[in-house]
Amino acid sequence: MPDGAAVPDVVALDIETTGLYPHLGDRICEIALLKIRQGELAQRLVTLVNPEREISFSAQLINGITADMVACAPTFREVAGTVLSFIRDETLLIHNARFDLAFLKIQAQACGLEFPDTRLVDTLYLARRFFRFESNSLPDLARACGIRQEKAHRAESDAMTAFLLFREFYQTLREYGVPDEEVFSDTSRVDTGLCVFENLPPAVMHALERKETVCLTYTHEDGHLSRREVRPLEVMNENGIWYLAAFCEGGERRMFRLDRIVEVVEQFE
Repeated sequence: MPDGAAVPDVVALDIETTGLYPHLGDRICEIALLKIRQGELAQRLVTLVNPEREISFSAQLINGITADMVACAPTFREVAGTVLSFIRDETLLIHNARFDLAFLKIQAQACGLEFPDTRLVDTLYLARRFFRFESNSLPDLARACGIRQEKAHRAESDAMTAFLLFREFYQTLREYGVPDEEVFSDTSRVDTGLCVFENLPPAVMHALERKETVCLTYTHEDGHLSRREVRPLEVMNENGIWYLAAFCEGGERRMFRLDRIVEVVEQFE
């Protein structure tokens, strides 16, 4: 196990949301901020958040958060000031920073607040750039690195898992002489533009750009889930509904509603 004291101080951040698309009205329903000092948890801010809208069925299947659970929780407006103060002047640690920051920046702006520019490390970026895992989802990376996770897809557990993963990555990168300027970035450089294409799940964007295969978990009209490997082709709008067009196994072209895609995992051939 790497020496935790060698890991830079960070605030590990994770959110759970009502769906995948903040620009289409999805919102945060849980947030966790874990302040790590010298490799140890020093302070935590963890709360459910009343999103003031329905939590999609797909999201509930993943995170288990229901309307009853958030009914008496504070709204984001009520916790926004505390959240932004907690992360100001810190180094944020996020797995898939583009996704979390899109929600946080949009909801902060709706409250008349500006999300602060901070130093950033994104474990998804590190996994893609410096390693080659079979899957870059947080639970799969944790399993590959021997990290035990109690409650995947809950904010506090995911935030701590991201930190433990970073600890593993950072030690390896130091051993190979990778300088910190290639490990860290800052939040101002993360593109969280509001068009649908720019806010696709990163694994879908990556697959579209490189013509690679991903594994989709998809909710059908009758509510059952299926997983299938697809090769994304394009994103398109039909009658106001956004779809992902993709080739399935056997070469069949299918259309998948974006709001019914539960999870996207990169597959390496």
